[in-house]
Amino acid sequence: MVFARIDALGLGNVFGKLPPAGVGAAPGAFVYRYDAPVTRGLEVRFEGPYAAEQGLALAVFDRDGNPVTPVAEGARPVGRLRVNVAAGFTYYVQVSAPPAQTDFAVTFADFGEDAATAYPLAFPPTATSVSQDGAIDPVGVRVFFSFVAPVSGTLTSRLHPTTGSPLVGALDVYDAAENPLGSDVGPRNGTPDRVVPSVVVRAGQTDFVVARASDEAGSGQTSGGYLLTLTVTPTREVGHDIPNATPRQLSPVVPTVIRGAVADPGPGRPR
Repeated sequence: MVFARIDALGLGNVFGKLPPAGVGAAPGAFVYRYDAPVTRGLEVRFEGPYAAEQGLALAVFDRDGNPVTPVAEGARPVGRLRVNVAAGFTYYVQVSAPPAQTDFAVTFADFGEDAATAYPLAFPPTATSVSQDGAIDPVGVRVFFSFVAPVSGTLTSRLHPTTGSPLVGALDVYDAAENPLGSDVGPRNGTPDRVVPSVVVRAGQTDFVVARASDEAGSGQTSGGYLLTLTVTPTREVGHDIPNATPRQLSPVVPTVIRGAVADPGPGRPR
């Protein structure tokens, strides 16, 4: 077992050579110890010449030796796992391949660096707010989060650098087709927070939030930890279409006045 060589945010690469195994012997294996410095979603990638049908295996275990359940996703590429790790806890990454000697690398990285691999944020039952810790590193990485609004309303997204984090961040919101719905690119008014308010969202509809370093960040400000919080404020008027029409009781004897407001849904959204 060797220690994974990672930076202060828990990212980096380790290299090795799988030892050859004799005929009938188990595949060669390496085990890396990973001490998580921050709570984050982590992608572990094996970068070598082998594919699944050739016997490649990649697994993550907790400090007690229990397998860590990967984050659910669709067809997972060979040699890649996505797991959630907690600051201060120890994990073990085991990689093995067929009985042949080969060079390889194991990469510890942010996951969700595009819409196709976005990390899903799930609102707790009955809740209209959800938060997620994360970290931006290396320079230039954009971290994608997907979410499904639990109710129709307006979304406020907030990116807050964690204590001691030098990050000058930026925050972007996109719809399912990656049309921009709002941004806060900072820096602004001396506050470290980035806030995108008043984005119209629909219950059951998928949208994306992207955390990244600001283009205006100075030296030493392009990486660091953050807390992302999404809050949906429900709208009183929910009749966006016929199935969701808002019921109103009309008087049979006097005129009935119904007042409301139409919010701008943003680019690419149906009105």
